This record gives sequence, C-alpha cells and structure tokens, in this order.
Amino acid sequence: MWKRLLLINTNIWSNLITDNFNLPPLGLEYLVSYVRDLIKVEILDARNFRMSYQKIENYIKSYKPDIVGINCNFTCGINAAFETARLVKEKYNPECPVIFGGWHPTLKPDECLKNPWVDAIILGEGELTLRELIKKGSFENVDGIFYKKEGKIVHNKERQLIENLDDLKFPYRENRKFKKFQMFNIPVDTIETSRGCPHTCKFCCIHVFYRHRWRPRSPLNIIKELYEIRKNSNVRDILIVDDNFTVNMKRIEKLCKLIIKSKLDFHFICQTRLDSIAKNPKIVRLMAKAGFWLMFVGIESITKKGLTDVNKKINVETIHKAIKILHENHIIIVGNVIIGADLDETEEDIMKNVDNIKKLQVDFMSYSILTPLPSTKIFEKLENENLIINKNWADYNFKNAVIKTHQLTPKDLTRITRLVNINAALHRSNLNLFRKLSKSRGILFIIKNGINSALDIINIFLKAKLAKRQTK
Repeated sequence: MWKRLLLINTNIWSNLITDNFNLPPLGLEYLVSYVRDLIKVEILDARNFRMSYQKIENYIKSYKPDIVGINCNFTCGINAAFETARLVKEKYNPECPVIFGGWHPTLKPDECLKNPWVDAIILGEGELTLRELIKKGSFENVDGIFYKKEGKIVHNKERQLIENLDDLKFPYRENRKFKKFQMFNIPVDTIETSRGCPHTCKFCCIHVFYRHRWRPRSPLNIIKELYEIRKNSNVRDILIVDDNFTVNMKRIEKLCKLIIKSKLDFHFICQTRLDSIAKNPKIVRLMAKAGFWLMFVGIESITKKGLTDVNKKINVETIHKAIKILHENHIIIVGNVIIGADLDETEEDIMKNVDNIKKLQVDFMSYSILTPLPSTKIFEKLENENLIINKNWADYNFKNAVIKTHQLTPKDLTRITRLVNINAALHRSNLNLFRKLSKSRGILFIIKNGINSALDIINIFLKAKLAKRQTK
C-alpha cells in the first residue's frame, strides 16, 4: 500500500498576465481534503515558488513519495509536466507511479499516456477517484482512470460527476507553505462556487471537460466556506475561480444578500458573461454593494460575424449595454478580444475593430490569438481547413500564432496581436481607473496598494514603449 503521496503544482510559464499572479493550488487542496485521512500527503507548489527542475528533484528525493500526482490545466504546460514526471522516474524511483490530472490530460489522455514517464490519468474531477485509488492501492477497476498495463492503455469506466457540490469537502488550506498569494499585488484567496458552463463557445474546452453540464453550490454552502476563510486568514479579497460565475443570476442575488447580511467584509473578483450583466442591471448593482469590484469578461469580438464564428451567442449591442452597466457600478473591467475570431478578417478590418473596442473604455484590455485547444470545435474546424500550422502544445499560449487564417499568416497574427496589446497598455486611462477604484474600494485601498500598482503601470508603460520601438 502507498504511504506517502506528493501532489505537484507544475511550474508552468505561459508568458501571459497570469504568470504574474500567485494563486493557491485550489484543485490540489480539494484532493488533499479527500485523502489526508488515508495517506500522508503534501503539495509541492512548484509554480508559486518558481522552482527549478533541480529544486523539484531535490524535494522529491527528500520527501520520498510512494506515488506522485502532477496537475496540468494549461495545454502549453504539458511539456513542463512531462519533464517533472521524468524527474520522478529517472532521478528518484522508476517504480513510483506517476498520475496526471487536469484539463489537458483529461482532454488528451491516450496521448499523455504514450509518454514513458506517465502511468495513469485521472479524468475530470479527481476527488472521489483519488480517494478510491488510494484505498485500493491499484489502478484496476477504479472508475475515472486510464492507465498503462504491460505497455497497453486500459480505459476504466468514466466516473459520474458529483451531483451535489454542497457535498464536497472544503479545500484543505491549513498547511500552505506559500504565504503571499496575490493578483495585481493584492493579497487574495480563492473559492470555487460552481463547475462547468452551459454555453458552447467553439474556442473553449471547459464544457467538454465538464461534459456539457453546469453545477452550482448553494449560496449558504458558499457562505460557510467564506466564514472558514475569514476565521483562518487576514486576506480580504476573494477570487472566484468559476469559469462562468453568473450562469444563474437568481443564485447570485441570494448569495449577495447573504454576503451583505453576514458582514464578512470581503471584496470579490469573478469571471462573467456580458449577456448575464446586460439582462440583470439590478442584480449587478447588488453585486457591487456586496463587494464585487473587478470582473474578467470575454468580449471575444466586436463584430457580428466574429461572435457568430466562435458561437458566443451574444450580440454587439449587448456587449455595449453590459460594459455601460459595469461602468455605472464602478466595477473594474478586465476584457479580452480574440484576434482571428473571424477567419476572414484582414489586418485593416482588425485595426478598425480595435478602434471601436477603444470606445468601450475597458479598464484593462488584452488581445489574444485564436488558439485551437484540444477537443474544441475550433480545433476541429481549423484542422479540417488545414489552418493549423503548429502542433507543439508548448506554443499554445494565445500569444504565438499556431494557426493561419484565410487572410493572415502566423507572423501577421503574432505581429498584430503584439501591436494592439502595446497600444492598449499605452492608452489606458489611469484617471478613469483611479476614479472607479476610489468609488469601489476607497482612497485607503488606493494609498495602500498605490505604490506597487504605480510601479506596475510604469513598468507596463516602459515595456510597451520599448516593444513599440522594436516593432517599427
């Protein structure tokens, strides 16, 4: 039987803004809560500590695990996960089982199992699967696992999704070694209030991972976890990690009323769809009152054809209405647009659309290149049209083009995306940002975080100026 389990949060460098965030490995903390009564378990947070492979190797040898689990959500990080697995097998113990989990291994399990250092894949949600695996001490007949046996891949039955997320144990936060989790230099903790998304955007793999289902936790259950965070931490900003937090706005209304009533003194960051915002201005006002001050929104495109091509099921008028509502409630907006969403766009079309996007006055606007993640509809479409020119997963980071369009080469897409991101950084309205922050968070927040934020803005500005010179 296995006695020591090591769960590794892979050190992935994607060259995206998220590289600057230090977020708790919440998925692994959920797993710990399900097996800590069965086995000695630790999380090696290689990502937040920015650990070199040598340091990871040293930790593995020191801890002496009997079994290792490695997570990989970002497709561009799968090679880093493979290299971490190699350290286990070649530098520590070739007999130590290595299990992969997360979005990419779930979407490409057989491909991952062809790697010589990977023994098994946990598909989808891992809590119940890992618990059963540790109890049995064997991969055989454990639902939710694909594994290798005598050189052949064995497909166990898929495990049913957890029906009631209120039954989930809370993540185990008590033994965190990394203490300075942050976003935008603001200390944060994280919470998951739902899983999945009912929408079917062609570029997104979330609805595939969660089998086209969305399951929420109840507002009361969420409040219980917030009380636990409040009791054990001084952090007052909470990132809600749901892929689509505002699926059911009646649920959000109930949650906000409970938050206000509880007087927990938290501030919240979440990800939302703009149609939910546009249809529910009163609930958005309540969200602002409950402490929601920053939202990530996927704009994706500002043209009817671009939105249709990625199956966003939203129109341009709704986007404008939603952004206006967020502005009126002094909520900071972090938006993203996909360059290449419309495969027929020329460079002139894109630049014209960027000018229209500027009129939205989104506080932090970013642009990413259409990237065909595995098992998405857009991957299928682009592959059928021979538009995918690079299948090295390490390059699937939304900044380097791995496709061409009907009008633009990969070099064109990369150059244009870099240029519009530079312009977005250079022309950001810091005065408007200051006004909104003073309304949503207050002057003391700005004073407290002002130095770090100002340094960040200056750094972004200088980098943008340098990059602009290099593009000329």
